[in-house]
Amino acid sequence: MEPWIGVVGIVIGVMLSEVVRWLRDRGEKQEKYRVMLYEKRLEIHQQAFTWLRKLAAVTMASDTEKREVISKVDEWWNSNCLYLDDESREAMLDAISGVEGLIDLSPPQAEVKRTARLALEKALSSVMHGIGMKHLDKAIKIKSETQS
Repeated sequence: MEPWIGVVGIVIGVMLSEVVRWLRDRGEKQEKYRVMLYEKRLEIHQQAFTWLRKLAAVTMASDTEKREVISKVDEWWNSNCLYLDDESREAMLDAISGVEGLIDLSPPQAEVKRTARLALEKALSSVMHGIGMKHLDKAIKIKSETQS
């Protein structure tokens, strides 16, 4: 009966080591995914910042120029909006709507211009703050701090 105990012990030991290895591999893959996702979000937030600056630049331009930039922003938006954090996404939509509100106003009304400007300012601020390290879990933050 003693040989079976040894065999059972070996089998359990092998199974436990395989479970531990699987869990470790899974954790490493999740960590890599989070880092890659953070890098993509950083890139998209930078692009959002650039588009908001372009929107701000056309607030005093012709309606044709406003429509052209808004059309390009809409195209970018459709491909990238889900990478933005919630606050940045909402603020950017408000900014786009604010600039759209300036189209076909003759002369542009002060309150509409002010609303568009405030929406752009809020969106720029949200995008700059939206890429904070909150997208990475504490383990990754701690790991990166210890490697520095």
